[in-house]
Amino acid sequence: MTSVLATFKILYSVILVIWSLALIRGFTFSRETKLSNEVNAEHDRLEDILGKSVATNSALISQLESLNPQISSLEHDLIEAESKLEAEFNLRRQSELAQDEAEAHALEMEGSLEALKQLVEKGTHKMERKVNPLKTDYNNSAWCPSAYNDEPNSQSRMCQSNSNDLIGCAPCQRKFLILVATGRSASTTLTWMLDTLPGVRMSGENFDLMGKLFSLHNGVTKDLIERSRVEKMRSIGSKNKISTDSVKCTVQKFVETINPPQPPQIYSSKNATDSELKKLQWIEDESNKIVGFKTIEFMRNPEFAKYLQEMLPCTRFVINIRSDTTAQTSSQNAKFNYNFTKTVEWMENENSFYRNLATDVLGPNKAFLLDSSQWTKDVTKLNEVVDWLGFTPECHFEGLLEFNTMDTGYGHGKSEFKRPLDTRCRYIGA
Repeated sequence: MTSVLATFKILYSVILVIWSLALIRGFTFSRETKLSNEVNAEHDRLEDILGKSVATNSALISQLESLNPQISSLEHDLIEAESKLEAEFNLRRQSELAQDEAEAHALEMEGSLEALKQLVEKGTHKMERKVNPLKTDYNNSAWCPSAYNDEPNSQSRMCQSNSNDLIGCAPCQRKFLILVATGRSASTTLTWMLDTLPGVRMSGENFDLMGKLFSLHNGVTKDLIERSRVEKMRSIGSKNKISTDSVKCTVQKFVETINPPQPPQIYSSKNATDSELKKLQWIEDESNKIVGFKTIEFMRNPEFAKYLQEMLPCTRFVINIRSDTTAQTSSQNAKFNYNFTKTVEWMENENSFYRNLATDVLGPNKAFLLDSSQWTKDVTKLNEVVDWLGFTPECHFEGLLEFNTMDTGYGHGKSEFKRPLDTRCRYIGA
C-alpha cells in the first residue's frame, strides 16, 4: 500500500511538471506570435515610410537637378559681380590717389604763386626774365627756304600772315623738326641725340597727333573754312571768315603744348644782397627754339604730307630707316604686338615709301634721309644731318647714346653724354 502511494505521488509530480511545461509552452508561443505580429506590422510601417521617403528623395533630386543651371548662372553672376567690384575698388583707389596728388600739386602751386606774389610786392626784389617772347622780326628762311619762295606754283607767302587775320598769326615764326622713322630703327636714340643740340627741344612719340589733327581737318575744319568763305553759308557755320593762317597756328600750338619749355624757377644766389636774394628767370630761351618730335606713324595718304607742310610750313624732316630689314623685321615681330607677322618684303616696301617721301615728296631742302644701319656703326654719318640742319662743326657727335637697346628692347644704356658739347657749338642756319 505504501509503495502504491509513493508511485502515485511520483506520477502526480510528473503529471504536474508536464502540465506546467504545457502551460509555459502555450504562454511562450502566444507571446512569440504577438511579438511576431508586432514586428511584422512595424516592418510594414517602416517599409511604407521608406517608400514614401524614396519618392520624396526622387522628387527632391529632380528639383535639385532642375536648379543646377540656375545655381551655375548665379555662381557666374557672383564671380562677375566680384570682378566688377574689385575693378571699381581699384578705379576708386586710383581716383583717390590722383585726387590726393592733384591736391598736393595745387598746394605746391599755391605756395609758388604766393612766393611770386611776395616777390612782386617787394620793390627791393629785382625780377629778371631772360627770355623774350617769339620774335616779331623773325626770318627763318634759312630753315625753311621754300616757304619764303614767291615763285608761281610754289608755297608762296606761306610765312606771311594774312592781312585779315585779326589773331595776328605768323605761320613761320617757329622752326619745327619732325623725326619720321620706322619702328626698331634706333629712332629713340636719334631723338634724344638731336635733343642735345643747342636750341633744339625734342619729344618722343605723341600718339599720332598730326594724323589725328589731319583727320579732324578733313572731317571738320576744312568744311568750316570753305563755308565761312561763302556768305550765304555762314548762317550754318562761322559768322565771319575763318583765317587759314589762324588754323595753322592752332595746329602749331598743339605741337608746342605737348612739348613745353621748363617753367620759370625761383632761385637763391649765394652772394646776393637781400634786395637781390630772389630772382625770377626762365630756364629756356624760346625766341629761336627749334621744337620737334618723333613719330613712327605716317599716313600713306598723299594729302597728309601736303597737310604737314601747309600747317607747319617752317619744318624740316629727318627720315630714318633701317636697311637691315631682316634684323628689323625680327625685332618688330618680337617686340610689337601686331595682329599679323611682318615679312622682310613688307619692311622693304615700308623703306621704299620713306625713301620716296624724303627724296621726291619733300625734297632735299626739307628732308634728310638717314640709315640707322649705317650711322649706328659710323657716327660721322649722323654728323651729316647735323651739318644739314645748320649747326657748326663743333656740334658733331663723337659717340652714341643708347636708348631701347637692352635685351627687353626697351632698357637704356648710356642716356647722356659724359661731356657737354663744345661751347662753340651753335646754330648758324642751313
